[in-house]
Amino acid sequence: MVSRGTGAGTRPVGVAPGIGMRHDSLIVLFFEGVCGAMPSARWVPSPVRPLFVAVCFGLARKAANKGDGARAARLVRQARRFSESRGKSLRLLAKYLTQDSDPNGEEARDHAGIDALLHQVDKADLAELRENYQRIVAFSLVRRGKPVPEPLREAIAVRDDDDTLILMRLMDDPNADILQLLSPLFARYELPEPPLIANGVGIDSAGFHDGTPAHGDKVTVAMTAFNAEETIEHAIRSVIHQTWRNLEFFIINDNSTDGTAAIIEKYTSMDERIIPLHNPANIGTYCSKNRALERATGRWFTCHDSDDWSHTMKIQRQVEVLTHSDAVACTSRWVRSGPVFPVRLRDTGGFAHRNCSSLLFATDAVRDSLGYYDSVKASADVEMLARLQAAFGQDALHDDPAVLSIGRTQAGSLTTSTAFEVKFKRVSENRRIYSANYTRWHRTSKALYIPIKHEPRKFPAPEALIAPAN
Repeated sequence: MVSRGTGAGTRPVGVAPGIGMRHDSLIVLFFEGVCGAMPSARWVPSPVRPLFVAVCFGLARKAANKGDGARAARLVRQARRFSESRGKSLRLLAKYLTQDSDPNGEEARDHAGIDALLHQVDKADLAELRENYQRIVAFSLVRRGKPVPEPLREAIAVRDDDDTLILMRLMDDPNADILQLLSPLFARYELPEPPLIANGVGIDSAGFHDGTPAHGDKVTVAMTAFNAEETIEHAIRSVIHQTWRNLEFFIINDNSTDGTAAIIEKYTSMDERIIPLHNPANIGTYCSKNRALERATGRWFTCHDSDDWSHTMKIQRQVEVLTHSDAVACTSRWVRSGPVFPVRLRDTGGFAHRNCSSLLFATDAVRDSLGYYDSVKASADVEMLARLQAAFGQDALHDDPAVLSIGRTQAGSLTTSTAFEVKFKRVSENRRIYSANYTRWHRTSKALYIPIKHEPRKFPAPEALIAPAN
């Protein structure tokens, strides 16, 4: 059994209070054997039935956390012989779906376990789940080619938000591609629909010139790339086909060993706004972005990842927001797409969320007062965003609610790397420690300036996150 806390009074989850830990352990072992071996538990005496039910649910949670949905369902079935426990069954089902190793279907899943757990609840009761759990269950069913029960579908449909629009479209057409899923969102925010999809890579902006070209203050865009030959072309086209035409576009090749450099040179010869930079050694994405920020001459500065797609009006929308407000910076939203399924679900039960890499800010105001991105391998964009709000106030950042980008999740990226992963219900320990440290610094320091070479460091960071000397 899993225990909470340490010291006196600690007991395994699901075990009744008032019994010593040693006795608890014996009871758990006994009931675990009973629950695992007995086809029926009708013989359990009435005085200990509440304890039996609690242990069954505790063991079921343990099985669900380990990804064994079939065992969790058997334990729930045992418990429900003596307890209605409808709410617990629902919560356990949702917990199992959120604890699953890969709820987006990129890896093998325990489909039989999910079906077994679903069998333990009344389909009408699914509508009583919390909003995020409703979406998680519905998405899991769609992913596995199962129909979504009508009570659950009706409960989801009453909300009018971007996540609901995506999920309703997915329930109507489980084979919809990413463009079809985002089409209702583009319509909601009065954005033209992009017409093309590159083979197996993602949405492409080639030939997409819808919208009136917009002219105004220069925007500096920084794109860093390391061995990105498979994705960088559609990312570059996302930038050069932006309706906002006055761009200074730095593409930094971070010592790639594949064909990335040749692709950069090809586009440099095609578009005079592109300025290539080649790192003699691999220094990481944020140190590379700092090379662009140091040279930036645009009034505004933003970044674009080498494996992402952006709507052609993304920069225009964000610049126009800042031009007509007192905000210093602006972000927009995105969804993430994987190689197996066109859209990925978050642990919150939603698809669309803030895209930290979309941060667009006033170059001089931020560079003069805050300096540069932290010299780490991951999470520096989140730190910069938090630092900006700590320095200028919460109102200094404007969040555009429109989904303007699609992030491609792929093996080897910072998001999926074991040391820095941000996966469903999981954030690496390195990121947690880093976040706690920079948050403390933001709260306690009056000067939040980070130089381009962050030495000595203003706040500690895990050794695994420190970027190579640049």
